[in-house]
Amino acid sequence: MNQNLVIKIPYVATDADLIKNLPSWVAKVKALPGVKIRDLKLTDLVLPANQCNGIYFFVSPNDSVVYVGKASSRCFVERLGGHFDLRAGNWFSSFLRAYARIVNGVVGDLSSEDYEKSYNDILDYKLKILAIDIPANQTLSAAVKHTIAMLERFFVKHYKSQHGIIVLNR
Repeated sequence: MNQNLVIKIPYVATDADLIKNLPSWVAKVKALPGVKIRDLKLTDLVLPANQCNGIYFFVSPNDSVVYVGKASSRCFVERLGGHFDLRAGNWFSSFLRAYARIVNGVVGDLSSEDYEKSYNDILDYKLKILAIDIPANQTLSAAVKHTIAMLERFFVKHYKSQHGIIVLNR
């Protein structure tokens, strides 16, 4: 596991425990160096089966979190690869699509050239991962998916509230 990319956190079963742990998890995400998109390797995203789901963050070169996403039904290696589909008409590249619309001002359907320009623009952005250590008896239960969705909502709200930070999604 790439220690610059991934923080492992324990699964918590209740919303109260989730809320109690949030401040320490925010601090851990902030302290995590991350890995530049241009330096990311597929093998960096391959995590143990019980730790391959959670929350991920795209961070700008000035260390602002600009995108928060979740890997709940799919593991990180499957979900994150979808963000870099450069084909026109794709439906999975939500980070690049948001970047093209908000930062590059693209209106309407994106062309493959729009996706490619956005991709080239974000090569120096970093990725950070918050992997949930899911107990073997939980697998990807509805409770685990609820926890991941709650974490995503919290982090989106948290980063949107930070002065000067624009979260591209939600």
